[in-house]
Amino acid sequence: MMEFKGGRKAQRTLAHDVGYWCWDKLMPRKRNMHIDVTMMVPDGVASGYCTGFVHAGFTDIEIELSKALDDMYSLTLVMCHEMVHAKQIARKEFRQVRARELWHGEDHTMTAYRKQPWEVEAYSLDKVFAKEFIREYYGITLKQARETKI
Repeated sequence: MMEFKGGRKAQRTLAHDVGYWCWDKLMPRKRNMHIDVTMMVPDGVASGYCTGFVHAGFTDIEIELSKALDDMYSLTLVMCHEMVHAKQIARKEFRQVRARELWHGEDHTMTAYRKQPWEVEAYSLDKVFAKEFIREYYGITLKQARETKI
């Protein structure tokens, strides 16, 4: 189940559509999970964040998206990126344990941001998924999606 809070209705609706679409692509059989998506005030650092944990076989995920994402493409891209992180957490590929960042059990705490394996994967999939979602779901070009304000 996913819940959406904050932002404008159009932002929540698009995040909903992208979120469930990504869930079906990335974790089609995963049902024991709850994802909270909140539109946040821009912090000047990132357009989105994903945190979460698995406990007793159940996954809790929190995704925050910037309210400044005001066109269809940008919000879709960031939501796809954060949903890749949700998949990584749900499948226990990425874990944070006592200030350590582990990827498949290997410590990457000191790895530079753009070289962190979980970010490499998210950046390699976010554009592909955003493009596929926009074409499949709305039947428009990426240029049109960039020009569509939400």
